[in-house]
Amino acid sequence: MLKKINREWAVTIGSALVFITLSLSSPLNVITLYSLGLYSLYQIVAKRKFQYYHEFSVLCLSFFLSHLLHYGIDFNLPTLSYELERKLPFLFLPVLWMNLAIKNIAQYRDRVFLLFSYGMNIIGAFLLLFAGLAFLQTGDFNSFYYHNLVAILDGNAIYYSLLFTISLISLFEAYGKQPNRWILPLTAFNTILIILLSSKLFVFIMVLLYFYYFLLSPKNRLLLITISILAIGVQFLINTENITKRYANVNIERLWTFRQPDISPATHFDGFSLRKELWRMGMELSLQNTNTFLLGIGPGDAQDQLNEKIRSNNMYIGEKGTEDTGFLNYNFHNQYVQTLVEVGLLGFVILILVLIYLIQLGLKNKDKKLLLINLIFMASFLTESLLSRQIGIVAFVGFNALFVIEEKEKLGLKLKRIFDLLFSLTVFVLVLSWLLPILCLLIVVQSRSFPIFRQQRVGLNGKKFICFKLKTMINNKNSDHLAAQVNDKRITPLGKYLRKYGLDELPQFFNVLLGDMSIVGPRPLMVYEEEKFSKVIPHFSSRLSVKPGITGLAQAHGYKGLVNTIFDIRLRYKLDLLYVKNHSLWIDIKIILKTLMYLLKQK
Repeated sequence: MLKKINREWAVTIGSALVFITLSLSSPLNVITLYSLGLYSLYQIVAKRKFQYYHEFSVLCLSFFLSHLLHYGIDFNLPTLSYELERKLPFLFLPVLWMNLAIKNIAQYRDRVFLLFSYGMNIIGAFLLLFAGLAFLQTGDFNSFYYHNLVAILDGNAIYYSLLFTISLISLFEAYGKQPNRWILPLTAFNTILIILLSSKLFVFIMVLLYFYYFLLSPKNRLLLITISILAIGVQFLINTENITKRYANVNIERLWTFRQPDISPATHFDGFSLRKELWRMGMELSLQNTNTFLLGIGPGDAQDQLNEKIRSNNMYIGEKGTEDTGFLNYNFHNQYVQTLVEVGLLGFVILILVLIYLIQLGLKNKDKKLLLINLIFMASFLTESLLSRQIGIVAFVGFNALFVIEEKEKLGLKLKRIFDLLFSLTVFVLVLSWLLPILCLLIVVQSRSFPIFRQQRVGLNGKKFICFKLKTMINNKNSDHLAAQVNDKRITPLGKYLRKYGLDELPQFFNVLLGDMSIVGPRPLMVYEEEKFSKVIPHFSSRLSVKPGITGLAQAHGYKGLVNTIFDIRLRYKLDLLYVKNHSLWIDIKIILKTLMYLLKQK
């Protein structure tokens, strides 16, 4: 038990480190990713079970393939290979998380997010410490501001703003679930860091988050107001000039013009007007011809062609003989435009489908954290090409994979239901359409009564339902309280034959179509039997966490029909639990085949 707990915590800490190390060096992040990947591979080998198919993983794979499509077509193969290497997380991250064999996924996810927030606060303290040392040496408050704050880690203020904003959401959600006094100072510290990093978009998002949680949590309004006023007030007292300069920089007149007039190397761009020029050039590249619009100009060639556009538009490209390259090698600063240029309408549509799927999943599960994180990604994609760097890709795919892994169980149930319906309809057409009328006629002739027997049974999660069977007994008052016995005189001659070959269960295919039963699962018992055995065997009804079946693992091994001793029912219970813990579509098929072989061997 202790080993199991330690293993779960190791996976939790390892997962959190994947996200925390995004703020550190790329090699360190790669090490944590590969370490977690090796554990995931170990689980695949140990359990002999590989899970990949899921809407999210398929969409991620499709997005990667839209880039791979250009291999051998792009002229700049070294750049293309580099871009494909950076997009690899789309290929393997969903697989990594889906095969970690986590028991309590919701608890695991909450712990990962909370540890990530703690880690980001430690990183933030580290950044402020080095900024303070730089300030003591230079006396310049700029050390605490924008890109300078993360220069010690060779970082980018935009990407760090993204990480600290997700950390802030995690703290808000954690405090909402279980108020903790330690979360409040961390929330204030996160707020300070986002303001210091001073990305206009993320500061605006931060204000919206405070407003949202202010409306959402009446009890915590005073705390939220206090934290926000203190955090924002401290920033403006210390760093008023630098912070206000960022917002005074915006040229309002240029907001409404599509193209910057009279561009020269001396032209000054504010953040928004520069982005507009890059977006316009991106659209021109995309709309060159039908091929570039549908399939893109390629991840390898996109940067080269953008650099040519920058030169031809007479923008600043640095000074010869210096390391200053001006606007050369800038990306499009818009993920939607970046994707459209690189992989065309094909890749753009896939990216939109990924976002739509995640938003729908958040709405369906009423998961505020998933919704907020993806709304932030959707908004930041408008001003940044976040998926052009490892930090953005791992953050986008990784954080969302934490929510999607919970859906893999639901996907298995969907596939099981589809299989049940297809199998049942096939049996109806090929077998029941002619066999059931014959058997019903024989029962009517022999017993002079209605051929279908209806009885209340216990189904999924203890819910009672009406189970259908072919009638094998004479009319009696004990049918709901007394199960069939050895040499039971109530069983008719035809009934013995039907029971021997399991033909009396054929009407239960109707129960499968109605959704009360599955083809394979623990056998449903009478209400009386369920209550009786629950008193003798602890947690006996836990086997009904899946739908009951026409056949099951116990029946496939010959344990069907009469229950002679308590040992008999204990054995069936253990086999049922074994199925519940390991059930899959492939196991269902094997049980069906094994059941058929057992019935055909009956003498």
